[in-house]
Order: sequence, then C-alpha cells, then structure tokens
Amino acid sequence: NHDIWECKVPNGKWLVTVCVGDSGHEQFGQWVKVEGTQVVKEEATERGIFLERKVKIDVSDGRLTVEIGKSDAGTNTCLNWVCFEPAP
Repeated sequence: NHDIWECKVPNGKWLVTVCVGDSGHEQFGQWVKVEGTQVVKEEATERGIFLERKVKIDVSDGRLTVEIGKSDAGTNTCLNWVCFEPAP
C-alpha cells in the first residue's frame, strides 16, 4: 500500500527517525521517504525485528511529509512510529 502522512512544522532543518517492522510477521520490500529523501528502500525485517533509520531533512513548505510504500507498485511497509525534532 502507498500512503502519505504530513504534519505542520516550522520551516527549517529537522532530524527525523522512522521505525519499520512487524511483531507478528516478516515484512519485505519496505519503503519510506521523508521530504522526498529515501530513508528505507526495499528493506526486509524478520518477525519481531524492527529497523530504525534517521535522516536530517529541510522543510520549506511548512509540512513534514512522510511517504510509505511505492506509488506505482504493491509493497508491504509497516511503519510503527515517526519521531522528529529540530536538527542541531
């Protein structure tokens, strides 16, 4: 599935951490972009294993945008949480 999540934030640099994985199932082909920057690409996680990735990005439109899954193909991304804070 493909989906987009946005949150209003002030423009500037942000440190964003995402977590993918599933406690009950293997997940293949996980795909996450933050502000157009690929953070997770075709990653697989075993059942009960979680993958965290961090990225520093610039927000220029007042919205932090997180995209999961590919827009043109079926993927099975299990996004557990997103944490973001102003970048140092």
